[in-house]
Amino acid sequence: MDSVCSGWPTITSSIRGWAAFRPRSRSCAPRPSIPFAAIDHPRFAQALREARKTVDVLVVMAHGGVELSWMPPPHWSEHLRRLAEQGADLVIGHHPHVVQGIERYGRAVIAYSLGDCYWPRSGGTSDPRRSVGLALDVTFDGPRVESATPRPLGLTQDYCVKVLEADEEAAATDLIERLSRLLVDPDVAARVWNALAVRFFADRHQSRLFGSSPGAVRIRDLARYAAVGLLNLADSVRSRGHPTLRGQQLYLLNLLQNPSHREVCIRGLQALVSPAGSMEERAALDEIDAINREMTALGSVVSQAGPTAG
Repeated sequence: MDSVCSGWPTITSSIRGWAAFRPRSRSCAPRPSIPFAAIDHPRFAQALREARKTVDVLVVMAHGGVELSWMPPPHWSEHLRRLAEQGADLVIGHHPHVVQGIERYGRAVIAYSLGDCYWPRSGGTSDPRRSVGLALDVTFDGPRVESATPRPLGLTQDYCVKVLEADEEAAATDLIERLSRLLVDPDVAARVWNALAVRFFADRHQSRLFGSSPGAVRIRDLARYAAVGLLNLADSVRSRGHPTLRGQQLYLLNLLQNPSHREVCIRGLQALVSPAGSMEERAALDEIDAINREMTALGSVVSQAGPTAG
């Protein structure tokens, strides 16, 4: 689920305090002790405006988007920009596990994803692109973000946070600047995202929806499988292999309910109906391939053992 939470302590004597939004009902939270708010819930917008009146600096942490995507989906960019419009001074995204661009929006700064810092990979799998993460060095002038400087960090294969060598840091900084430039023009961002979503659909969902492998979900059974109501998220985690009917139901329910997954599937299905052919679409695919190569090469170097952060 796309969600938002914050919980920031006082950082200097000149700041009165930073507020956390805690909904009155936590029945939808992963655990009752965790502050949790759906990003599109109308009460959250009101809570954000109220928090704005009581603090000097308002920072929002936002969880959502698509895992391993270095470009935020358009709907997610709109959500985070709306947070800035509602009073957030700094918005920091997480969930993709890879770095994304940074932009100034009005007086606010949005860092769409800082990537991983310490995160043991599940199942023994390792994507080199996850080996580059960020710390964000932020300076405030009153409530305004005066500067927000990314400080690239590395994650080694044995899960130590690594101080980058000068050439690695320069390459990572160039990468962040490149990803940030893609956010400037909405048309360019949309084209790149659409092409990226098609790749995600082909890699993650197409064979499960149309394939003949064990556990595949049949499109013709979509209505029957999806009509299951809200189900326990823990069961979804246990059923990721989708060998059972319930696992297939949970998989489809997640695709249909989660806006980011749903958008990936829509773009992928559109591409099956109308394959890419324009010069702009081919240019977007070339851009994706180039960035993936750059991130993979940098991550492969960074993941090697080196000086660790103290």
